[in-house]
Amino acid sequence: MVTAVREAPAPRPWPAATRAGDGAAGPDDGHARRGGARLPPPDERALAALWEGQELVDLPLRTIDGQALEVVSPGHRAPGGGPDFRDAVLRADDGALWQGDVELHGRAADWRAHGHDRDASYDGVVAHLVLDTAGAPARRRDGSAIPTIVLGPHLPPPGSQRATIARPCRAHRGAALDRGLAALSLERLEGKAQALAAAGAPAEPALYGALLAALGHPHNRGAYAALAARLPLDALRPLAALALPARIWQLEARLLGAAGLLPAPTSLPRPDAARARAMRRLAVLHPPLAWRTAGLRPANRPARRLVGAAHVLGRALPAGLAAYLTAPLALATAAARWRALLARLAVVDQTGFWAERTALGRPLRRPLPALVGPARAAALVLDVVLPWAFLSDRARAVETWSAAPPLATTWKERHIQRAAGAARLRGGAVQQGALHVFARWCHRYDCAACPLGGGGPAV
Repeated sequence: MVTAVREAPAPRPWPAATRAGDGAAGPDDGHARRGGARLPPPDERALAALWEGQELVDLPLRTIDGQALEVVSPGHRAPGGGPDFRDAVLRADDGALWQGDVELHGRAADWRAHGHDRDASYDGVVAHLVLDTAGAPARRRDGSAIPTIVLGPHLPPPGSQRATIARPCRAHRGAALDRGLAALSLERLEGKAQALAAAGAPAEPALYGALLAALGHPHNRGAYAALAARLPLDALRPLAALALPARIWQLEARLLGAAGLLPAPTSLPRPDAARARAMRRLAVLHPPLAWRTAGLRPANRPARRLVGAAHVLGRALPAGLAAYLTAPLALATAAARWRALLARLAVVDQTGFWAERTALGRPLRRPLPALVGPARAAALVLDVVLPWAFLSDRARAVETWSAAPPLATTWKERHIQRAAGAARLRGGAVQQGALHVFARWCHRYDCAACPLGGGGPAV
């Protein structure tokens, strides 16, 4: 068993040319060849499908300097900005593991043409997969070179039937798969509860920090955690004495100010400038936190999420955050609990101001009234409220978790569906089980250890 994990080494100098008759992509014409016959290059989407399914031939793969590589895991597709595949694992011929991201291009020159050499998102790339080597070798921001693999010799013949990777979890179908995933989802619930306990639960500041983090995009979790430290819950408790509209207004100003998201009024159009001027008088202004906005959908922009948080906190402060969020769990049925929980966490902008903006001075093309929509509200219940309740009333939390309504699927659940050959995942708890399987085993293609693949406890 290989335990050494190291950064992929820089390749030796870029060759002047690659041979044109051995399946490599030659800079003379930019096409892959096999046996002297020129092959039409697939587009990057088709190339990604071949890599994901590992439908490559004539293995092992080799870097341009001749180092043989075994693909332990191709990684998983990464939606939005950044590299094409995350968490890939390649084993070099000396036994070392290369763990990191993979980027695919038709031409090696596309690395620089797309600006990846200046983008921090690509610093974790360990392999650059190309068809055509023309152009400079790929380099990270610090100038270190990235090993390049030419895929031309490894493309399946034109017209060949695409293979399907056999996954052990395909033995579980339909209701059996749903039962297995629903049972595994309880591990996810308990893990979230343990994380809250480690953060200080049942003390309310832990709940406050978790709520802020879960409101936003995962890329910004660190920034939300820093915000909770900058503006602690204890500093907001006195606002409970205000009337609800004034309380929410104060919370908006303080959250945006602490987040560094209150720009100078002079840089804004008139309506935004007036609001910024009034908010800056109420807030303690800080420099911006390390917010990531590239590739985020408008609904996930930090300013909108923080305004949504102001509404939830504004409703909750008089009763106390924990009491407000967990009160619906006293209802008799799980369905009634879910309706009440979603109503407490969903936020719709009634003023129209934030419905038309992602931030001050940043207009939307079309109105988006929901500051915390039903899907995000449900995520807050699953990621924060029920794990919090699990620490004090395990049975009620598990019963409510198991009755979670179906949610919109993410790429991670769709990955599990493809691997298991499932038409769909039935119910929110089943989806949570799929997310748990992905996080623990599937993103590494560790089928041997996965309970659905025959390892671990039976399901």
